[in-house]
Amino acid sequence: MGQWEKKMYKDKRGLWIQQVTINGKRKVFSAKSKKDLLIKISQYQKVDHSKTPLRKVADEWIRDVETRVSFNTMKGYSSGYKKIVTFWEDTPMEDITPQQVTSWINSYDLAQKTIKNILLVFRQIFDYAYVNFGVTNNPTVHIRSPKGKGKREREFPSEADIDIVNQNVDKPFGLMMYMALYTGLRRGELCALTWKDIDFDQKLIRVNKSTYWTDDHVPHTKSPKTASGEREVPLMDSLANLLKPLQGKPTAKVFGDLHSYQIDKGIRKYMDETGCAVTLHGLRHGFASILYKNNIDIKTAAYVLGHAQTSTTLEIYTHLMEQDKLRTVRSVLNQI
Repeated sequence: MGQWEKKMYKDKRGLWIQQVTINGKRKVFSAKSKKDLLIKISQYQKVDHSKTPLRKVADEWIRDVETRVSFNTMKGYSSGYKKIVTFWEDTPMEDITPQQVTSWINSYDLAQKTIKNILLVFRQIFDYAYVNFGVTNNPTVHIRSPKGKGKREREFPSEADIDIVNQNVDKPFGLMMYMALYTGLRRGELCALTWKDIDFDQKLIRVNKSTYWTDDHVPHTKSPKTASGEREVPLMDSLANLLKPLQGKPTAKVFGDLHSYQIDKGIRKYMDETGCAVTLHGLRHGFASILYKNNIDIKTAAYVLGHAQTSTTLEIYTHLMEQDKLRTVRSVLNQI
């Protein structure tokens, strides 16, 4: 039990305050009512404070990691971090078991990629605890994402979508949509393109940087996340003919310095006005579909798309092959 050093009192903010010494350590508690204050002190006394509270480690880890990773990576980590500290709070890390973690993960109905991200963050927090707090157990090591948590199905443009993109290049954001379909560049790569990256003589687009946006929607430029992100993409004649008359200064961005909300609003308006049902990223998958239909091998397609692993390209090609088989079977059945 703790030693109560002063009488309970109310401060200028209207909060009840009580100072208690527990296990030789002085602790000040505050709450809106006397009842809540007593409950808070009681709950604190029930916890074994010789052990390591998860929130303390997680808070230190997140402050450390944000100095070492990119803004976009940090956004992904922050999502997992918030879920972890919200559920586990000050649970002693030494008491967390693999069974508890598995049960917690299974309670979520999330995409497999999201669950993998949460587990990645959890493992890193435990690794940090091992190095900095001497916590020797890591219940997350052998846990895998639950089966049945499927991946979100990839978005592909229909023939109607492709026709719309081809016929609406002159609309605001129409050129960006057209370029996504016939180059496969990601949104950040498109927005980072400068005119010196487009070689009209060699008919090449040199991808060597990407745009990311901070919480205030302001664009910033960074190097590609992986070496595979830096590549050369063929520039087809029709796209070159569209771009050439617009050419500006070598260092000027092809699409200007767009804030993220401007892109989101502009693409939504384009889709509403044209009837296009596929997003900018979906058109990147459309480019992958063009490569597949023209028998471009997986290794070459992975290079042009900037995939760090050919397995990502293989997944897309496998999906397209399955769709081809279904169309073939359907055609045969319709002839019966």
